[in-house]
Amino acid sequence: MIHFELVLKEPVKRLMIRGDMVRDHGEEIKRKLLELLRAGDRLEVCLLEGGMVDLCALQLLCAAHRQAAVNRKKLSLRMEGAGALLALSTVISLARPEGCRFDADSDCLFEQALPAASAVEE
Repeated sequence: MIHFELVLKEPVKRLMIRGDMVRDHGEEIKRKLLELLRAGDRLEVCLLEGGMVDLCALQLLCAAHRQAAVNRKKLSLRMEGAGALLALSTVISLARPEGCRFDADSDCLFEQALPAASAVEE
């Protein structure tokens, strides 16, 4: 099961994802990311603790980051709850310390993960 919660704090939208970011939810995750990127210029993805993560999640986030860059939008990843995802990106060598090859103005999505949001921000 996967659950999305959108926190609107202009100019940034924060998508809180609770549940398993796995292949079974891939189409739903893709649809939500693309919908939110179409609707605004900045999107932060925050993975809440407790869910499983697989390679599909990494590929979807990377593809969404690339699509955002092509459309001159910004997609970022919040670190809270992203430990498993960041660890997996390191294990499979997906994180690119030299930067994102699709976005010359940005680092790799997995290398630039933002610090956890404080309770004040929410």
